[in-house]
Amino acid sequence: MTDHHIRSSGRAARFIYVRINVTIAPNLAWRVVPPDTLDVHLGERRIALFTVTNLSNRPSLGTIAFDISPVAALKYYNKIEDICFSEQILMPQERKKLQEVFTIDPAINDDVDIGRIEKVFVTYHFVNQGRFALKKYLRANGYNGRFRKSARWL
Repeated sequence: MTDHHIRSSGRAARFIYVRINVTIAPNLAWRVVPPDTLDVHLGERRIALFTVTNLSNRPSLGTIAFDISPVAALKYYNKIEDICFSEQILMPQERKKLQEVFTIDPAINDDVDIGRIEKVFVTYHFVNQGRFALKKYLRANGYNGRFRKSARWL
């Protein structure tokens, strides 16, 4: 949707505050810095940029799940580029930028239950996939245990 289209419709010009929170599993030595609260115009493509750092001296494999509140807003929260449910590998002390690209469908205005909400809370849950999954991932992606002797990662 273009900026012209957003401005031409009073209903689409409305925005919703999207507050992004993160939880990190206790067994995942990552620091995650989420973006600040985003003011999202309905229909506008937005990027939520996360800075993720592995604080350990070992590679780690995580996945990300999310939830949204109010739950009824989920059907209007459209992900274009999604970081969730795919494996994310971070090598020792590695820092990465992960981005989630999304829109909020202007059809939310027509929802009698939540059409006038002003805030949406999205929580991303970072979960450790464990040592077995890490070994499998490293082997499947060409590492073939090359780190085993020198760094004792596996």
